[in-house]
Amino acid sequence: VISERLKRKFGAAVVTRPPKVAYRETIRGKTQVHGRYKKQTGGHGMFGDVWLELEPGEPGTGVVFAEKVVGGVVPKGFFGGVEKGVRETAADGVLAGYPLSDFKATLYDGSFHPVDSNELSFKLAAALAMKEGVPQCRPALMEPIMDVEVRVPERFMGDVNRDLNGRRGRVLGLDAAADGFQVIHAHVPQSELFTYATELRSLTGGRGTFTATVDHYEDVPAHLAEKIVDLLGGGPDRAHRVDQSGGADHLLGEHAAAFVQLPRARRRGDRDGLRAHRVPLLEAQGAVVDAGGKPETEFSERCLAVEVAPEHAADLRDGHVALVDEDQ
Repeated sequence: VISERLKRKFGAAVVTRPPKVAYRETIRGKTQVHGRYKKQTGGHGMFGDVWLELEPGEPGTGVVFAEKVVGGVVPKGFFGGVEKGVRETAADGVLAGYPLSDFKATLYDGSFHPVDSNELSFKLAAALAMKEGVPQCRPALMEPIMDVEVRVPERFMGDVNRDLNGRRGRVLGLDAAADGFQVIHAHVPQSELFTYATELRSLTGGRGTFTATVDHYEDVPAHLAEKIVDLLGGGPDRAHRVDQSGGADHLLGEHAAAFVQLPRARRRGDRDGLRAHRVPLLEAQGAVVDAGGKPETEFSERCLAVEVAPEHAADLRDGHVALVDEDQ
């Protein structure tokens, strides 16, 4: 309604997108995993070697890092690098690109080089261990469950209850209210509530209202989790993260990343046309980020970094943009 009003009154077209669900990832199993980062150049190289034990944590504990290294096989000065590698990888997620939480990572063994080892080397080694180990721990996708209170006239109770059940909701109880209204208490996944306000009004002749607050997280049903992971292309663990200078910020796997130089005429003039060409890329895969850190509706004459899956790389070569650099 507001979008149509803005368009009619001011001639302003509004680009809308579905709200995002704050999914989380976690693990249900335990494993021990090895991560080694070794790079030799003309001068000093880089060497980091770690063994991590990954296990589920208590709900709500987030990321817990511990160490039980004996014998100095990993110097204490590198513990911070290992913890950074664990936490940064957890923040990016491994399954579908959502934060990984409620697990414990314990550094219990490793090795170092007296010249080539440094904190960065151990951070990268820990990140490699996390990417290797999390898939072995039965990773799970969790979704926020909302505590919902629906207030409706009594004669609509049956329709509203059936609708909540169809949204994977669980009705917890009923309370009588004044003026012939009933209050329904239920737990409903957040992803099922984005259109609920409109549909509740339709079911109740405009008399029904509801409130919703986050209550807890639960595992997404397996068949839905697979669709979410497939839709997101497996998450950022399989992509390059690229910085505005064209170098890899850190290597994270199999997807292609590219820097694109937008044609000068489109950059300076036709912003609507420019936006129209960006939308398919956004829908196909991942993020389009302005090199200057500006919002996506702002454009500069510098390059834009685009993350795409290999199967969508052809979309970057269709004449809308000119590639100036591309990395696997």
